[in-house]
Amino acid sequence: MLLTRPEALWNVLVINGSWRLAMRYRTEPAEYQTPLAQFIRGICSTIISQRANTTYILDELKERLKISENESLFDDRQFNKSRTYHWIIATCHDLCASIQTNIKFLHDYQTHRLPEIQAKANEHERLGLDYWIKRLNEETTELDKFQMEVHAFREQVRELVSIF
Repeated sequence: MLLTRPEALWNVLVINGSWRLAMRYRTEPAEYQTPLAQFIRGICSTIISQRANTTYILDELKERLKISENESLFDDRQFNKSRTYHWIIATCHDLCASIQTNIKFLHDYQTHRLPEIQAKANEHERLGLDYWIKRLNEETTELDKFQMEVHAFREQVRELVSIF
């Protein structure tokens, strides 16, 4: 239903969207607040929220890695160090999978659904729609870069494991 009727997705985005993020855009120009523009803004806000949440997780993983590193070449009897490494690798894998799923959806949406939405837009909706589509493209690019950062960190951890 959500993939065949994009207006239904709006309900999911509004319910799950970040209120702090919504408050940040309260002062946007009226031209950017048309229904179609707000629909794209909702998708954009969701990407921003995902990146903020996964950034927090990645920062925590990096901190845990720092804490677990020491001068010892050997793990303790409970294998705490190796457990931490494997937990970090698994978590990075999950983050990459989640981000990749969203990127795939976004690319598909931008290729197939956005042109349809743009074609339906009237002249009063054009300015806001164009603005939020540009922001959507920027946020998609940033999410793609962030996925590469998570992947690079995962590989860095794998290299540390192979050293020991």
